[in-house]
Amino acid sequence: MTQPEVSEKTEPEGSGSTGPEVSVIMAVYNAGTYLEDALGSTMQQGLGATQIEVIAVDDGSTDGSADVLDRFASAHPNVRVIHQENSGGPGGPRNTGLDLATGRYVFFLDADDLLAENGLRELVAVADEQGSDVVLGQVHGIDGRSARGATFPATRLHVDLMEDRIFRTLGPWKLFRRELLEQHGMRFRTDVKVAEDQLLVAQAYLTASVISICADRDYYYLRQREDGGNVTRTKRGPVELVDAFTRLTEVVVANTEPGPLRDAVMWRSVTWSLGKPLDARFLQGSERDQQYVVDRIRAVLAPVYTPGAAEHQEPLLRLKTELALAGETDTLRRVIEWQKPRLKPPRLLRLTDDGAAYDLPEDLARQIGPERLPPPPLSAKGMLLGIEVEGDRVLVRGAARIRRAVNPAPQTLLRLRERESRQVIDVAARLRRAEEHKDGVGAEFDLAVETDRLPEGVWDAWIVQRAGESEAVRRFGGARAADVETGQRELTDADGRARGIVYFTKKASNLSIDIGFQLHPDPNAPEEPEEEQAEQAEAEQGETPEGPSAAGTPAEATSADADVRGTAPSDRDREGHRTDAEGDAQTDRRRGGIRGAVRRILGGR
Repeated sequence: MTQPEVSEKTEPEGSGSTGPEVSVIMAVYNAGTYLEDALGSTMQQGLGATQIEVIAVDDGSTDGSADVLDRFASAHPNVRVIHQENSGGPGGPRNTGLDLATGRYVFFLDADDLLAENGLRELVAVADEQGSDVVLGQVHGIDGRSARGATFPATRLHVDLMEDRIFRTLGPWKLFRRELLEQHGMRFRTDVKVAEDQLLVAQAYLTASVISICADRDYYYLRQREDGGNVTRTKRGPVELVDAFTRLTEVVVANTEPGPLRDAVMWRSVTWSLGKPLDARFLQGSERDQQYVVDRIRAVLAPVYTPGAAEHQEPLLRLKTELALAGETDTLRRVIEWQKPRLKPPRLLRLTDDGAAYDLPEDLARQIGPERLPPPPLSAKGMLLGIEVEGDRVLVRGAARIRRAVNPAPQTLLRLRERESRQVIDVAARLRRAEEHKDGVGAEFDLAVETDRLPEGVWDAWIVQRAGESEAVRRFGGARAADVETGQRELTDADGRARGIVYFTKKASNLSIDIGFQLHPDPNAPEEPEEEQAEQAEAEQGETPEGPSAAGTPAEATSADADVRGTAPSDRDREGHRTDAEGDAQTDRRRGGIRGAVRRILGGR
């Protein structure tokens, strides 16, 4: 390859011993109409010309991108353009830019994406204040591009690798302290064409002293190209995908010791990365390719596949992994052949009075062996179709299903749980007819709640679907038919005296029953002062999101709207989840905190 040609060698004004704050590195190959927008966004970062340098490396473009770069550089002295022969991937031009970078921090901007206004200024400010080696800014997908993996619910100025799961985003669109990359000799591998960015980012995570997440606003816009030319959207075969899994696993192993930390960060390898070569794409390869996939998994994963790492996998992927580790290529192939046609629409589970199980052919189930067929997780869906109150009776019509099931659950219940005492009362439903949905088969039901059985308290309603000892639990009422009115409904006893209210909570809009007017004005009592009424209204918003507990039953639920395998949430979930009102307050404090930090660090600049 010929030496790169530098068409603009002007150093950023003021460069010298101090240098710029940040170097933006762009690998450019046939970026088309997106390039000017990407370049323009680098000039809107709230940083002066001496504080930011842009290094754009044209990797042999043939669509005029080189001319766009040269014109932009001629108008901006802090922009450098390097022209080089095509290297076949973004790793090479990124390395060229990294070799030339002089900023204290570097940021890798794809030529078809955008930086949010003032984003780099704020990320640099956080890195300086927190001593961060890597800072992740919230990413937002535009033009149909999904950024789900790079989206975080909260700002975390000091990330915990075991808890915060930042390994779900291994794209390069982050702020890195350049000293960290140089200290460890980090560069993008140019001998691989799939997921080379993941290897550098993973190593940076594992060697960084401090990692921060800024989720108070969007910092980076990930764009879907109209021509489908995004490199990450290219379809790959099972051999390329298992090689990507192999390399990522090797980086994790090389930079961690055996134990809980390695198990925690291995989740990306053994879920997303391993799941791809073991899905339907496995069948696209030849028998030789399929055997190569199995052999690579055995060679790389077997020494580090601990129970802690296996816990990250859903049962079906764990089964396929164990078949590969055992070298049972034929059985693995049969499982994937069974799974493939049942994914669209998903029909994988059969529910009986004996429990929930994968709906495998009997001979395949015997070939696998019962010891390798753990119960599948159950993911619940429920909808309120109608509700009426007759005196002290609440008549409910609804629909419920288990996602991916081929048949309705044998039993459906309405579980009422009192918020303070956690007492649980189950009300059996009558199944009326089966219903086919795109994500599973369920059934409509009706039931009657005799509220004279309920002691005083606030009772939250949950829909429970049961197959044998397996249960799926979900908060009920938030999803409802359009004609269900959400106004309060008064309960009365046999003498016509009011004894409670059926209502929908203010935040999540779920169904609850207030017996004895714990949160609502009692029409039987003298009118209260306005201050006390305001306190009651505020308390009503404090619906606790944790699930209903069956006495003495361990839990596997995650949140009020999460999918649940057990009958109650764990103690950790009960402690970890906040009410809607508390969550809003913490969000406000979090936003004030990150913006306050930016103002403090920039105040003297």
